Amino acid sequence: MGGDVTDDDGQTEGKRCAIYTRISDDREGEAKGVKRQEDDCRKLAERNGLEVYELYSDNDIGASGKTDKRKKRVDYPRLLADARAGKFEYIIAYSFSRLTRRPREFEDLVDLSEQHGIKFKTWGLPHV
Repeated sequence: MGGDVTDDDGQTEGKRCAIYTRISDDREGEAKGVKRQEDDCRKLAERNGLEVYELYSDNDIGASGKTDKRKKRVDYPRLLADARAGKFEYIIAYSFSRLTRRPREFEDLVDLSEQHGIKFKTWGLPHV
């Protein structure tokens, strides 16, 4: 599985990617969900010849407007800052719903693609 969400020229070999994982509710506190996402995303990176620059992960933290405001995503803003700084060319996530569920943040991802050339790949179908 897995596919392109943004157009690319098919020339991924030797390029860098960031992997982003997130689970909203980790009741056991064992991070099994984000680990499964990471494993699948690493397979997608390998299949596309992408070097993993870094793993960014927010475990037990939601991405919707209903999320507990005391639980801030730490790695998501760091992911965006590193993308703007040109540290990698691709972002891989299990699905778009892992990146965000907020329309304004989705628009920020579109801007990231248009202004900085970041491309996205997801393991499953994109969920926007």
